[in-house]
Amino acid sequence: MFGRGNWAVIGVEPGSLGRFQEGLGTDLQLLRSSQLLASAAIRLHASTAAWGINPFGSPRLDEEFEKSFPFGDLVSLLKDIEEGRTASLNMEPLRGFLPSEQPMSLGNNAYGFWMVVNDPKDVTDPASKKEALSYRLIGRPFRFLAKKEKEDIEQQVDASAVRSRRQFPIIADFQHGHVYAESTSKDDLIALRDVLDGLGAKTSSLYWHFGSENWVTEFLNAVHKGNRYPSEMHSRAEELSRFRPEEVEKLPDKEMEKVVAAYFAFAPMENGLVAALGCPSQVRIHRVSDPVGVAAPSVAFSLLGMTSDSELAGASLTVLEPVIKRVKGEDRIANRPQLSVDIVPNINNFDAGAAFLRGFELPEFKRHVKAALKAQGGLDVKDFWAIWLTDMHDAVLTLSDSVTSVLGTLGPERPGFYGLAHMDTEADATAVEIEGGGGQPPQPQPSLPEFSPARPQGQPPAEAKVIDMVQDPDSGVFEADKGKEEEDGGA
Repeated sequence: MFGRGNWAVIGVEPGSLGRFQEGLGTDLQLLRSSQLLASAAIRLHASTAAWGINPFGSPRLDEEFEKSFPFGDLVSLLKDIEEGRTASLNMEPLRGFLPSEQPMSLGNNAYGFWMVVNDPKDVTDPASKKEALSYRLIGRPFRFLAKKEKEDIEQQVDASAVRSRRQFPIIADFQHGHVYAESTSKDDLIALRDVLDGLGAKTSSLYWHFGSENWVTEFLNAVHKGNRYPSEMHSRAEELSRFRPEEVEKLPDKEMEKVVAAYFAFAPMENGLVAALGCPSQVRIHRVSDPVGVAAPSVAFSLLGMTSDSELAGASLTVLEPVIKRVKGEDRIANRPQLSVDIVPNINNFDAGAAFLRGFELPEFKRHVKAALKAQGGLDVKDFWAIWLTDMHDAVLTLSDSVTSVLGTLGPERPGFYGLAHMDTEADATAVEIEGGGGQPPQPQPSLPEFSPARPQGQPPAEAKVIDMVQDPDSGVFEADKGKEEEDGGA
């Protein structure tokens, strides 16, 4: 969970928190949503998938029940529920094995849990069974049987289903109206929304909206056009075309070496941060051609320079924060990565009503954990989840602000809101309710949510600071504005 992964974001109405908490306090609603009941359902109905949840601190809580109680009793309980005999349910033996509010709470109106997918899979190849029966009983391949003959054969095939299990983390943040799920499967996300709605929460559809259907291509190519180190990247690409990577001599400037080794575009933004593009990436050599997948930054740089109408269709974006480090009595700029995410065309899933964070990574998470550990002297599992939520919320705001900062340079005539937007699926397709904006596009100017996330208790604020950069008139390289730094220090 705490590394690189693919996440989805859906909306949840903060005002539905009370109903959600009531659902977590209702035995029958908890039982219906639990993995405990889902594991019984997959045994009772072997051919049907089932979803359930476990608390964040107990990913395999349902298995503890199986060690203590006869599982047949739970299957009988499921039959009673399905047949409507719920008045006489004895919930006492189950209470310690259900996802209730206390073991799911992360504080600050946020809840964490595991979504478990129970999927029956036939591992005995039923197609070969049907083929064998067709040969033996009718003397023809199954494909050439009449409809009635196929039905007779299929009824004689005994499926040997084996339950496959996978699970992914969920964080429901009612304070900011977001639900984060480490899955991009449409079926998983629809099932998640059903579970949340069943517990009383009111979910909604979100998608990335930046004023244009082509914002992915526009953003990536604007970053590439603003590249500050084209000559250095060109030199590295030339060297790699003639030598093996281990034969290329590294640059004496360690920060510049990190840039040319990992990225093919590096562009300071108006918000004080830096947008860097790396791989995997997708490059169109001609605007009308299909994109080519690229795994190496030097190759992407070379392909983008082959024709006058080449463009990017997708790339890995890293947002960096320039900070001043004092090395041997000198001030030097270090670029500290804040987040990484893939900016690709399929960044939204409208069927599931989710905005995606593919290839999502938080490089600063470990540093924040160490800082919290030093401040508090110890951390529980709950604290790790809470810090991850705070960093993820910060990252979503930073990503929205960074894309806005770049697209805003393309002209003030661009309409619409920039960021995560709510889609009203029951209204006209053009009606979009803007999160925090209170209006519908087109708008004359984009409005952004404020950066005011509350970090978990005991976690100190980040040490990094955004610095102003000025361009050296001789070299053209962007450096820290030391005069501005001294002025701030004097204040």
